[in-house]
Formats: sequence, structure tokens, C-alpha cells
Amino acid sequence: MLRIALPFLIVPFAVMGGGIATGRAAEPRLAVALACSGSIAGSDCSRETALDIVVAPAGETDCPKVAQVLATHLDLPAGGYHKLICERRKS
Repeated sequence: MLRIALPFLIVPFAVMGGGIATGRAAEPRLAVALACSGSIAGSDCSRETALDIVVAPAGETDCPKVAQVLATHLDLPAGGYHKLICERRKS
């Protein structure tokens, strides 16, 4: 019984912010969503080759989720794809 109940007690605690604090501040990030043409390879899709770009500030932990929300605001061509990037902000 303890084996089964233990994950249900620990997982919600970790998800709700009960994890171990590292003692360092979160680094500011930029969430970047790119709309790329299907004719461009994924590794070649960048800010220079993208057809549409959306950028927003984000925290270190929420950057991937912010990038996903930004992608919903892109004009995606037929056969195109999204590329999501989290970059460190230049100070």
C-alpha cells in the first residue's frame, strides 16, 4: 500500500513548487517562435531565414510554454512548420 500511495503524495508536492531551491536567481530569457518554410531544413531555420517571428521576454522555467503560446500568433504557410527557441537575454 505504501508503494502505491507514496508517488501520489510526493508528485503533487514537487509540482506545486515544493522542489529543492538552488539559491540562484532565474536567468532572464527570450522566448522566440519562428515560422519556417517547409523547404528549409530544421537546422537551417533561424531568425534570418524565418518567414515570421514573434519574440517575448520569459523566465527560465516558463520559456518553453511562452514560446508555444507565441507560436499560435504566427502566420504559418502551407507546408511550413514552427520552431521554438529559448535564448539567454544579452545584458
